[in-house]
Amino acid sequence: MVPLPGGIYFQEFSGSKSELKLPNMSSSPIINPHLSPDGTMLAYIRDYELHVLNLLYNEQRQLTYGANGNIVTHGLAEYIAQEEMDSKTGYWGSHDGKFIVFTEVDYSEIPFFRIMHQGNSSVGPEAQEDHAYPFAGASNVKVRLGLVSTTGSPVTWMDLICGGPNYNDKYLARVNRMHGNVLTAQVLN
Repeated sequence: MVPLPGGIYFQEFSGSKSELKLPNMSSSPIINPHLSPDGTMLAYIRDYELHVLNLLYNEQRQLTYGANGNIVTHGLAEYIAQEEMDSKTGYWGSHDGKFIVFTEVDYSEIPFFRIMHQGNSSVGPEAQEDHAYPFAGASNVKVRLGLVSTTGSPVTWMDLICGGPNYNDKYLARVNRMHGNVLTAQVLN
């Protein structure tokens, strides 16, 4: 599997021609692609939602719904986990490839911070970005974990909430898969 700007390519053997399996769209890029342990599924994030591509049947399936850009995301690591805890992903597949645990990150209590692109020849929206930024002493994002089947099923929400106004002293640092499809969540307070 080779993620490139044009999309996700697969190449079976060295010297063979690579094949584009999942094209990128400029308005909707593929983020954080991962192969299942058996190599039959590709999980990825697109439009802030978790998706899978069954490589045996070339079938795409969206697994999560309800994301809203900078307000709610599914399957993406939140800012503090990425920057301070070296947690680069927001979803984890089971060893048998049948289930994926993912984060739902709710930024609704977090103020936006504007980044201006100094020296940019344009003005207006093209010269700036707005990002939810958890300032020191203010609320942190609310994070919870959901479990979904790779064949598509309703989400089962785990009894774990970190951040947000009522759980502000907790951070979801990382999630680990253990043998026997046991999942561990490391929480800091």
